[in-house]
Amino acid sequence: MDFMTIDTIFGKRFYLLIVLKLSTREIVYRDITEYPTKEFVRQRIIEIQDRNPGQKYLIHDNALQFTSIEYPAYGIEGVLTSVGAPIMNAYIERVIGTIWREALDHFLLVSERQIRNVVSEEVFSKPADF
Repeated sequence: MDFMTIDTIFGKRFYLLIVLKLSTREIVYRDITEYPTKEFVRQRIIEIQDRNPGQKYLIHDNALQFTSIEYPAYGIEGVLTSVGAPIMNAYIERVIGTIWREALDHFLLVSERQIRNVVSEEVFSKPADF
């Protein structure tokens, strides 16, 4: 699980939360927000657990939105990556790079709606290339 930042040409920043299932490299959840708060992440974890029962581990980095959540309360174990070691979460980092290369680098982004459309149509409607 990780956030990627997406900036519009007007200086507004959005955050795309991506949750990847490591065994299949399938993106099991994605959502965009302007405010990546603990509550936003907590609610998405509940939705992910409802869609994917039986998942036991969730790998995340040291962002406060992830580290401040009590994962055992949701029946999962949070696995924290080391500081400054993106290779520990390499698969999600590769997905983020692919989203930039395959979609976002080709557009002047102006709004959340446009970002949602570009990400949905250009990335998630095509076969995975990562």
